[in-house]
Amino acid sequence: SSLSAILNYADFLKRKSIVDVTILGICEKGDQKDIRLSGPLVLAEKLVSDNICVRLHDPYFTEEEIMDILPGVGYTDLSQTDFKTECIILMTDHRMYRYFTQPDLDRITRHTRLIIDNPGMWEKFTFPSPLIYHIPGDGNLERLG
Repeated sequence: SSLSAILNYADFLKRKSIVDVTILGICEKGDQKDIRLSGPLVLAEKLVSDNICVRLHDPYFTEEEIMDILPGVGYTDLSQTDFKTECIILMTDHRMYRYFTQPDLDRITRHTRLIIDNPGMWEKFTFPSPLIYHIPGDGNLERLG
């Protein structure tokens, strides 16, 4: 993602009064443990500075590592049964996220208003209304009241 797109996401979420965001993937490239040039971390830092609650997940980092990387964020465990977040932003095309099934997504999106799927990995899944699913360029963000 370009830096301007990342900053646009942060500005959009703030304008729409989104207060709780989960970012999936903190690496720049999938299936690597490398945060150099990490757009997801720039996004998380900007959201935290805008007083938005941010939780991160990356299968290649432990909870402790994530908490050390960026103070002010939380860690999310995708296996928890009562997973709640207002917005999910999928940023990295990790194998783990590629192999989600419809029941996996149904469970983690039960309380979600918006999914931003930056790599476009979940476009073949269905999401219930009024949840808005967005891939860059599809125009769906305009539907978020």
